[in-house]
Amino acid sequence: MIKKYSAALVFTIISFFTSAQVPDFFIGGWNTSTTNRFTRITVSPNLVQQVYRLECTMMSDTDIIQFNVIADGVVLPVSFYEASVVLVEAKDIAIQQVTPGAFVSGNWRLVQKPAVTAVSIPWAGYARLNREILVASLKTEQEFVLSINASSSNCTATTMTVFVDGVLVKDNAGQPLIFAPGSSIYGRGKLITLRPAGNCTGNTNPVYGSLKLKG
Repeated sequence: MIKKYSAALVFTIISFFTSAQVPDFFIGGWNTSTTNRFTRITVSPNLVQQVYRLECTMMSDTDIIQFNVIADGVVLPVSFYEASVVLVEAKDIAIQQVTPGAFVSGNWRLVQKPAVTAVSIPWAGYARLNREILVASLKTEQEFVLSINASSSNCTATTMTVFVDGVLVKDNAGQPLIFAPGSSIYGRGKLITLRPAGNCTGNTNPVYGSLKLKG
């Protein structure tokens, strides 16, 4: 086990020396597309009920795109649309893109909570290796926000699957949930790993992101 994660452990230790304080823990992004219409904001069953502000901030399509919000497993009866904001109170939040659209991204944040300073720790990995990336191995269960910030410049269609405490994060059909760049997910756990995938040609550039813990 030590040999398997030796390189990742070294990177994790180095990352702690380059960590930075950021102003707010309870904020992140989300991303959907025509090929990946479902995404999650929360990824752990042990979170408490809170109020989430969901906003669609960018779109790259001429048609008006429609979304369903899924709160605690229930599709809310009214949809929301691009360039709009919605407040939802729940423990578990997911977003389903209903109509076709080339690329859509937005942000989320928790409201009715004071801002909490966070420590942001970078992670990186290589999609061409298609191996797990160790992001965090903690002794105690903690809240986290995991961000997938960008793909390698020499890879196309780079995607990520996420594991929390060894459990694969799945979509609403029970399949591995593919997180695209621009996604940030809120959860609680001890062990966080990623598996990147992409079509890469002889590149040495990593895919990367960050992990926020409360400061």
